[in-house]
Amino acid sequence: MDEKQLINGKIVNATPEEIQKRRELLRAKKRRSHYIHVGLAVLAVVVVMGAVFGLYKWFSADDGAVAARSTQQPTEDPREAFRDEAIASAEQLAAGYDYEQAVAVLQQIEGYENDTKVSNLISQYQAQQDALVEYPISEVTHIFFHTLINNCDKVFDGDYKQGDYNQVMTTVEEFNAIMQSMYDRGYVLVELSDMAGFETAEDGTQVWTEKKLLLPEGKKAFVLSQDDVSYYEYMEGDGYPSRLLIGEDGRITNEVINDDGTASYGSFDLVPLLEDFIAAHPDFSYKGARGYLALTGYDGILGYRTADKYKESLGEEEWQRQVEECKQVVNRLLEQGWEFASHSWGHLNLGQVSYSTFVSDSEKWEAQVRPLLENNGTYKVDTMIFAFGNDIGSWTPYTSQNERFLYLRDRGFHYFCNVDSSQTWVQNNSELQYLRQGRRNLDGQRMWQDMTDDSVDYLSDLFDVNAVFDQRRPTPVE
Repeated sequence: MDEKQLINGKIVNATPEEIQKRRELLRAKKRRSHYIHVGLAVLAVVVVMGAVFGLYKWFSADDGAVAARSTQQPTEDPREAFRDEAIASAEQLAAGYDYEQAVAVLQQIEGYENDTKVSNLISQYQAQQDALVEYPISEVTHIFFHTLINNCDKVFDGDYKQGDYNQVMTTVEEFNAIMQSMYDRGYVLVELSDMAGFETAEDGTQVWTEKKLLLPEGKKAFVLSQDDVSYYEYMEGDGYPSRLLIGEDGRITNEVINDDGTASYGSFDLVPLLEDFIAAHPDFSYKGARGYLALTGYDGILGYRTADKYKESLGEEEWQRQVEECKQVVNRLLEQGWEFASHSWGHLNLGQVSYSTFVSDSEKWEAQVRPLLENNGTYKVDTMIFAFGNDIGSWTPYTSQNERFLYLRDRGFHYFCNVDSSQTWVQNNSELQYLRQGRRNLDGQRMWQDMTDDSVDYLSDLFDVNAVFDQRRPTPVE
């Protein structure tokens, strides 16, 4: 990369090639393959230095010390430790269908050809790789949620917000049941970049192309996203989490402020709940895939009041503290495999507002949200998830005459997601370098429709709505 494109260690005006390299690096990190190369170098240094240091200590010691040392238990062989770690890493990679990388990891083990266990694993993974079949990207479904209802007593309390919550949100219990049902039916979580993206052509140029999504026979791919992960001010007092944060174990968790002012920490919303599920079911995630968090900016993001308007109300010092803590959470989410998307700054219908309002809102998101998400200098947001599900074009493909599409693409957006009740809706355009996908809302209103209207069937391919629907909901949901 040209040094002129680095400012304080951050990428500016990134090219498609740089974006693709960044994405490949992140996926490699999620697969934990990077440690092998580091481990080999460290192992070599440890062996050489250990031998030299050991010989020096041996010959410089007196006879009594040598005799005492001879009765001690030998330390663990670093090569054996490396082998065990490589096998564990390969097993994790294989659980996520990355058999090629699993084999590559095992082949880093010294003498793997003569190691029966390792060679058997290699043969097993190569056979599993050969058995994979291509899953058409046109059949990849996309589901989405809003903030999950964590406390039904507080949400369904009869106040003016109850109706909206009941319509557009899903309870924690419903979400867990949906994930279990989809897992049981063979669904596997993928990313938009697994469907299409930039690849390097023979001449070295970056070409937007449809990807080959390879899965075991019978598996079905899906994308997941969550809207409005900001924990807005209007949600306070209704039992929702106050923010995402890094827990004592290093994983992302939720904070809930109790009525007495104390805080509880745990899995109360989608991100930590999905992490828990994937930890128990690693084959639910394709090569470390997670979901997309669609963010506005007017109340800040992830529960942190990072919008410019809070500088005065919070004070500069407290505002800056929240900004820095938010950045740390963002980077931890990226390490765990999560992606971010714009949801517009003010949750606007970007296809209906005036063009000047469209530009003004986009500029606010670029100034107040993007820097928080790209603060590590290696990640670039390239996904637009439209507020209200309303696109900037009709169902027909975007064209070069669509100035709003061109405006967003010029700012690095190549994936565009609206809302569509169809099981699948995908458009891939290599010439204009974008992928569009429709999303399915799995909320109270959609589930109630499926339960009560015999003329519609939006959800039966994913789960049995009668088994999932939370009976604590006020009905009818309308």
